[in-house]
Amino acid sequence: MAIPKNNVDLAKREDGAEARILADRREKRILEIRIARDLLQIDRSAHFVYSACASVIEYGCKKGYSPWETRTLIAAGAALEAVPDLEERLIEGALTLDAVAALSPILTHPDFAAEQAKWIHLGETSDLRALDRLVKQKLAEAEKKELVLPKTILLTVEEEKVFFEARCVAMKNEGKKLSEGEAVGVISRFYVDAHDPTRVHA
Repeated sequence: MAIPKNNVDLAKREDGAEARILADRREKRILEIRIARDLLQIDRSAHFVYSACASVIEYGCKKGYSPWETRTLIAAGAALEAVPDLEERLIEGALTLDAVAALSPILTHPDFAAEQAKWIHLGETSDLRALDRLVKQKLAEAEKKELVLPKTILLTVEEEKVFFEARCVAMKNEGKKLSEGEAVGVISRFYVDAHDPTRVHA
């Protein structure tokens, strides 16, 4: 992407600020890695109950971390445990904490143990949203043993509410937790079976 000419004309070097940013990033990453490992330990041991919390997410919120930050740190902690080499990549800035968290489910999955290097490279080079979508797709394919097609849909607030309710009903009837994609499949099959004359059972 070209830099607008007026910005080039006004630019001046700030090497000191850049050096401080890089140094501070390193210190920040070291602390985040330590917190990620500690939060993972808190989660696994259920230590959060000693802070009168029902979950590690609530515990994180009490300690000043948002639910998103807490989930990201715990996921990163699990990835670092599975692949210790990630620590240096994080500290040096080759990987972001968000990318490590997105990779965590696949780096800790036994079916993908031989592909860790490939996924780490994707984490270093891919857009975060695309990376997250690809990880979820490949995990779903590994579970279902068939090709999974990623889809993006737009829902109104009311439609999202109804879908959430339908998913809850579907999970209750199926007797298991369903991902959003699995819920769409269950609900769609139910509707077709109920209303398509070619598929109505006698």
